[in-house]
Amino acid sequence: TAMSSLFAVWIALIIFFLFFRFPIGVYLYIAYIFLVPYMKIHIGITLSWNLVNMILLVATFIFCRREHIHIKWRILSPFFFFYIVQLLMMPLQSYTPFSFMFHAFRASAMSTLIVPSALLALCQSRKVNYNVLNKLFLACITVACVYGLLLTLTQGINPYIMIVSELNGTDYLENYFTTDDGGRLFGRISSVFSHPMTFACFLGFSLIFAFNIKDYLN
Repeated sequence: TAMSSLFAVWIALIIFFLFFRFPIGVYLYIAYIFLVPYMKIHIGITLSWNLVNMILLVATFIFCRREHIHIKWRILSPFFFFYIVQLLMMPLQSYTPFSFMFHAFRASAMSTLIVPSALLALCQSRKVNYNVLNKLFLACITVACVYGLLLTLTQGINPYIMIVSELNGTDYLENYFTTDDGGRLFGRISSVFSHPMTFACFLGFSLIFAFNIKDYLN
């Protein structure tokens, strides 16, 4: 389909630019993370979050070596502390299989540490363009918020998530979105995300981000 082809081209551009124009690759990947809830793209091989995150990690290492960047990891220390504690707590949770816990731990760590590390490396380089970053975040916020408001007219039914879920072989959990069972409307709006709580988290981030750049917004 046209949408799956669009996502495939998007991912291919991300990978290409990560190695040849690292900042553009990071910008494209951030936009994908915010606007597309799944990644299972088939282009000869299956591209997934895990694979693309590992490619991003390699590209970040190459970028740091090329630009002679020594990342200041202190800003990420709360996240490292959280994951160390979580790892140490695993043996104490006897009712959950260790293999399941470790898989969840690995997936969470990869998705929340690699991308911020790449962005941190970019921001410590002379290649970063904060004007582009601000406009990128504002564009993603605008798309998500406008689409979220439009979904109030459909009682929470989300055509975009229905299509993307089908393309990625993921179940569309209609109960999350519709208000037929008496749920509150705004508690069901997921916008471009796979779950309403993810959208709520994004709105919190958006509020903090907008307040942080209030002078830029004038």
